[in-house]
Amino acid sequence: MKTKMVMTILLVLLLVGCESAVQQKHEESGADKFSREMDAQQAERESREIEHMQTLRNLLERNPYISDENKERIKNGVIYLGMDSMMAVLAMGRTPDDINTSTGSWGDHSQWIWENIGGTIYLYFENGVLTSFSD
Repeated sequence: MKTKMVMTILLVLLLVGCESAVQQKHEESGADKFSREMDAQQAERESREIEHMQTLRNLLERNPYISDENKERIKNGVIYLGMDSMMAVLAMGRTPDDINTSTGSWGDHSQWIWENIGGTIYLYFENGVLTSFSD
C-alpha cells in the first residue's frame, strides 16, 4: 500500500514538473518572439536610414550649387556655417535624434540634436541655414 502511494505521489510530482517546464518553455518562446520582432523592426529602421542617406548622397553629388570643396567637407563629416540641413545630415552620417523648432516674424529657427558616445552635438539653423553649432 505504501509503495502504491509513493508511486502515486512520484507520478503527480512528475506531471506537475512537466507541466511547469512546458509553461516555462511557452513563456520563453513568447519573450523570444518579442525579441525577434524588436530586432526585425530595428533592422527595418536601419535599412530605411541607410537608403535615405544614400539618396541624400546622390542628391549631393548631382547638386551643381555645392562646390567640390564643400562636397569633400561633407563627405569627411565636417560641419561648417552656411550649410543647409541636408548637408548637415550627410556630414553627421544620420538624421538628428531630436529637433526643436520655433517660428516667428523673424523666420524659422531650429535646434538639431545628435546624441553621441562622446557627448551631445547641437546645430542651430535660421531659415534652413546653419548659423551656429556646439558640442
